[in-house]
Amino acid sequence: MSEHWKNIVGILILIGGFFTSISFVIKSNTNFALIAMAIALIIWMSFTIIFDTFDVKIFSWIISITGFLISISILFLYGIEQVPYPIGAIVFHAEGFASSLAISIVSFFPILFIRQFSKSSRSQSQTPIKSKKQTENSELFSDEWDIATEDEFKSGDFETN
Repeated sequence: MSEHWKNIVGILILIGGFFTSISFVIKSNTNFALIAMAIALIIWMSFTIIFDTFDVKIFSWIISITGFLISISILFLYGIEQVPYPIGAIVFHAEGFASSLAISIVSFFPILFIRQFSKSSRSQSQTPIKSKKQTENSELFSDEWDIATEDEFKSGDFETN
């Protein structure tokens, strides 16, 4: 199977899981929505590991996005409630908001870890370690040295390394 088709199948697995979980959220069945998301993620991870297309950065983004979707679902299912009287009134529940915010904060962790990891790897690659040979070469081609003239060369009054 070519690399292109492996990526398309992986994306289709994630999209299928997303729409399945959204359909459960619309039916106000959070437990089945979480189960559908978890199964889709497990199938996607297994597929990408088996076909050697697993990428940690993509996985971190998917985990974060999934967490945000769960957070939004919990907010609308348990944090906001429309009541019949007065007409159009909305009641906010602190437990639903607190749960939603907690899940949102935890959902930022994979993105933060990846960003921190990429920053540290970038800073290490930008500051190369000078080897002994590089140091010696920089000393040889320094501006402090003068080119020896023919007379100085014959006199023997100069230093060599």
